[in-house]
Amino acid sequence: MRSWLLAVLGAAVLGATAGAHELDVASAQVTLRDGHVAVVAHVDVLLHMEKVRGPSDVPLGLLAVVDPDAFVALATRSTQALQQGTVLLIDGVQVIPVGWHLPDPVQLQADAQHAWLAQAVNDPIHATLAPVSFEVRLEEQPDTVTLALPRSVGPVLVSFVRPVGQLAPAGSAVRLNVPTWATSVAPASAPQGLDEAL
Repeated sequence: MRSWLLAVLGAAVLGATAGAHELDVASAQVTLRDGHVAVVAHVDVLLHMEKVRGPSDVPLGLLAVVDPDAFVALATRSTQALQQGTVLLIDGVQVIPVGWHLPDPVQLQADAQHAWLAQAVNDPIHATLAPVSFEVRLEEQPDTVTLALPRSVGPVLVSFVRPVGQLAPAGSAVRLNVPTWATSVAPASAPQGLDEAL
């Protein structure tokens, strides 16, 4: 009995700790490889959709329930606007990303219905962060990479990754000499094209 109670208390503490570290903000991971920059972002597309609509529009969740076709059309336009409002600069020059993967409008509709129904019964839910990804091919390793998502997605936690791999013979050790990486937040009047995204 005592060990059962300790297990339940331990699970409750671990669950509370895990919940305390969850962030309901957008995130983006920028991966730099030789000749390639890949971005995978997780954004609250429903929040983005709400912010680009007018205040007199039908609530998004209600629209998803009563007029699914109109919701899907709106979701398609909104994800295209998200794509057009995303700015990627390589060494200060805006580049056009390719290979876009955007959230499925039908899945966004289901998410909006769920959120609306949960809100109707005062059931708190976390933001639904949907994956958005794209990439750029490069001829040489860049000195700077700047990413800006539209203001409508809210704050974004951006991380930069540069994978390094080395095959080590059996019994050998591999050491990584880590260079200094520095990040900064660009002002709203920074490089051309960045203003619109911020």
